[in-house]
Amino acid sequence: MKAIEDQVIMVTGSTDGTGKQTAIGLAQKGATVLLHGRNHTKCVRARFRHRPVF
Repeated sequence: MKAIEDQVIMVTGSTDGTGKQTAIGLAQKGATVLLHGRNHTKCVRARFRHRPVF
């Protein structure tokens, strides 16, 4: 199994709730996280709100 730092992971529903917390947790552990959500504006807000993490 590869180390998490070597992984690219797409998290669906990453603008709210569990998906958002999952994305943050994975990014904090060193994974490259692709954010995905139905609302582009919310994705952009999530990205910039957590800029040091993502």
